[in-house]
Amino acid sequence: MRRPPRCRIQLRPGACLFMLKRYAGAVYAVALGLALALPLCLPVPVQAQSRLVPIPAKAKRAQMTFDGSMTVVVDGKVQARLAPGVRIFGRDNLLLLYGNLSGTATVKYLQEESSGLLMNIWVLTNDEIATPDPKPAS
Repeated sequence: MRRPPRCRIQLRPGACLFMLKRYAGAVYAVALGLALALPLCLPVPVQAQSRLVPIPAKAKRAQMTFDGSMTVVVDGKVQARLAPGVRIFGRDNLLLLYGNLSGTATVKYLQEESSGLLMNIWVLTNDEIATPDPKPAS
């Protein structure tokens, strides 16, 4: 099988025509890909991020102190236990492990009615802290 001629510095008429035809599709695809990817690289205004798991209206707001164990202090006075399957949602909507938490945070939480254990906890962002709680419908 005969190999196609290579492009050299000394161009002969038609010597590089084969290479141009061969890679024209690849060059077009790369140019199209760059043109489509360019808008993704431009800065866009940041919008408020909504929670993937919405916080229920009946969730209670509190200052909660974590110490890395299954017990937490709620509003500096009440000690509460976490349920075995507790879900703690961080400010970035990711699940947090209670063993990695320490310190105090403003949260909203749901308490399991039958056992009194804390089932769901949402660590609030600064925007959520500034927003007042909705008043319950009477």
